[in-house]
Amino acid sequence: MESSKAKGPGQNKRFWTTDENNKLIEALLEIHNEGKFKAEGNFKACHLTVIERYLEIHLPGCGLKAEPHIESRMKTLKAQFYIVHEMLTGLNCSGFGCDADRKLMYAEKLVWDAYLQSHKEATPFKHKAFPYYEDLCLVFGKDRATGNDAEGLADTIDDIARTEVNNDMNKHDVNNTQPRVDTEADNLEFMSFS
Repeated sequence: MESSKAKGPGQNKRFWTTDENNKLIEALLEIHNEGKFKAEGNFKACHLTVIERYLEIHLPGCGLKAEPHIESRMKTLKAQFYIVHEMLTGLNCSGFGCDADRKLMYAEKLVWDAYLQSHKEATPFKHKAFPYYEDLCLVFGKDRATGNDAEGLADTIDDIARTEVNNDMNKHDVNNTQPRVDTEADNLEFMSFS
């Protein structure tokens, strides 16, 4: 197991390997799917001990402890997830997408520059992949659908692309002569205000 510990004020700081991160995500998904450790969009207190045992079985000798290692890493992953999630789904965040193969966020330079003015915490994700987003949607996403009909990130990207193609086709369809009906404007004529 290759990982290092920092000296000084953050003595318990640990730099997680890719394998350790992957096994932590597997453990989170497993306890999420079991359901007995979930409580109102979060985990019950004993979940850290269960994850510690899972990692000890799947990464013998890793030395990862519930506190401070796993607890700290989960906080970091949760914070990173919410930053990326906000970029992809936030109300004022149009223009962002995710490369499903490389797990990188993308947007036009102007979109990035404008967003980073008020969201400095998102700076690392301009050039850094976040491979755990889809899995963490299941673990941390409170309003994320799961099950047979749930859509993943790649499905959502495909749906957006299909919608854009259909919109472009409708814009250029010169045979589309059906007038647009604005029912709200028509209804205003019949409303009375006192």
